[in-house]
Amino acid sequence: MTPFEFSAVFDRIITRRAQDVVRNWESNQKFTEFLLCEKDPKGVCPELADVFGLRYCREYWRSDAVMFERLDEKHFASGGTYAEHLSVAIEVENDPWSAKDEVSKLMTLNTPLRVLITYPNKKYQSLLSIWTEIVTKADWALDASTLRRLLLVFGFLEKKTPRWEYLTYCQGEFVKIE
Repeated sequence: MTPFEFSAVFDRIITRRAQDVVRNWESNQKFTEFLLCEKDPKGVCPELADVFGLRYCREYWRSDAVMFERLDEKHFASGGTYAEHLSVAIEVENDPWSAKDEVSKLMTLNTPLRVLITYPNKKYQSLLSIWTEIVTKADWALDASTLRRLLLVFGFLEKKTPRWEYLTYCQGEFVKIE
């Protein structure tokens, strides 16, 4: 799954659920649940996993959520959640200034897509500079633009209307997905 595919489906789901966004926005805990909840009503991310035909697991090895194709049942006893390999790792951070920790954590994961969801104010260029430096230094294999992509999902609530922006890391900088 590419950042473009993820962002398109995320946008479709989150737009359809705009009233839920507004209702849950003011509470960090409620909004995080709205995004990540595995139970009914399903959160946005589990619904997105369903669209892509992937399994979903919340709180996997200290990541907020992951998506994957199959469990490794050959090497691990049933009842545990051990993915053969991850397809997507997701971190949600309510405070964008603390999100540098999440960016660093995402860069340690060997997965084709890493996603950070956060809610900066309109002027987020200084955040992008910090995160770009973290990603660039952690990109030892020089594949963060091609094989192990990073997607930023920025949420804004303006006059009770949610708006989303998507940026992906590409050759040393974050580029807006239009």
